[in-house]
Amino acid sequence: MAETLRRAWLSNGSLIVLAATAFVLADMVIVYIAARGDFAIDLTCCYQQAGQRLLDDPASLYAWTDTYTFRYSPWAAALFAPMAGLSETAAVWLWLALKAVVVAVVAVGLGRRWSGDARWLVAGMVLFFPPIWHDLALGNVSVFTLAVLAVLLARREGVGGVAFGLLLLLAPKPHLLPLALWLVVRRPRDGVATLATLGVILSAAYALWLYRKVIFGPLKPHLAGMMDLDGREIVVLAPLVILTLFFGIYPKPVLDMSAASVTALLENYEKALGLAKSAALVVP
Repeated sequence: MAETLRRAWLSNGSLIVLAATAFVLADMVIVYIAARGDFAIDLTCCYQQAGQRLLDDPASLYAWTDTYTFRYSPWAAALFAPMAGLSETAAVWLWLALKAVVVAVVAVGLGRRWSGDARWLVAGMVLFFPPIWHDLALGNVSVFTLAVLAVLLARREGVGGVAFGLLLLLAPKPHLLPLALWLVVRRPRDGVATLATLGVILSAAYALWLYRKVIFGPLKPHLAGMMDLDGREIVVLAPLVILTLFFGIYPKPVLDMSAASVTALLENYEKALGLAKSAALVVP
């Protein structure tokens, strides 16, 4: 590592000093502000309360007051719900420890992508990056944004898009819009995975909301006269219900009807693929 630092110093010594000084000064200012103010004030004033409100009265989750604001989604409030029963001090330190673990995992993961002593330099840049210290002291989003970026950098097609979709659901912030546009243009598969993640979860949420409104909502006057199924209607619907359950549990009879067509399609595909490979080998 000493040799790596020496070569870096000889090539760009002044730039390294400037960057390191900027990092240290920014971190010192952030720590100074956090020490003079209320450490993790957002968590104690808002997010812990959001978890409690979600448990007690979900309708009041976005009823802002002079001492309470919550700008995240209800799914984010669900993450804070386990902290509702803790004291403010315990909740603050638990939240800080969770974010510190995420930062450490990201630093190790990004450092491993480099070889030799450079991995330690990369891990150190992650650990001492000023936005990370700001997030540990006062914020709540940068650490998890960094974790999603690390997943995207791992080049695992699709997985990064799912992680980004989950981040959008938890914290739909404006600073994520450029990254979303970048995914759509440069990483289409991750962009599709992001949209799919949003669609699946939002569709499930809408289905649950609709079910609650229909089943447990107030009965409209024009529907009050509707009666339950009579005997004739039960006889008509019973076979449909039985067949639906049967084929849902044992779909083989239905699948066997299309097995021959699917097999022929796969055979034709394999033949066409083999011919294409043979033609590519023949062409000089």
